[in-house]
Amino acid sequence: MVQRTEPTPTITPSATRRFTGKVVVLTGATSGIGGAAAVRFAAEGGRVGFCGRREIRAAGGEAMYVRADVRVESDVQRLVDEVASAYGGLDVCFNNAGITNQKPLHEFTSAEWDDVLFLAMKYQIPHLLRRGGGNIVG
Repeated sequence: MVQRTEPTPTITPSATRRFTGKVVVLTGATSGIGGAAAVRFAAEGGRVGFCGRREIRAAGGEAMYVRADVRVESDVQRLVDEVASAYGGLDVCFNNAGITNQKPLHEFTSAEWDDVLFLAMKYQIPHLLRRGGGNIVG
């Protein structure tokens, strides 16, 4: 077991507020990379919608939690639609949640690939297009 000895860094809003007026939806945002990203997007002024197994509180911005299992299509659609409806659309999608599949990407079956990434994008892209574009990180 690895134990962290240094204190957890404090994330504070930057002067640039790069995501002010932007809507961000994240999957897998209750801990680790996704949790840190949710807090950072909010600290930069983003309105953040996220899912995961536990609720987090984002610092310095507006956030909403939607319980969703990213492997259940109806949950993913509800997450994306609820965030877009609450904030008037989507600008950024960070698909952090996924499953571990221990083989090279080029050996994934279509079903395995869809399970890992594309299900969320299926529902995010129409919202991004309605706003004139956006960004997807996955």
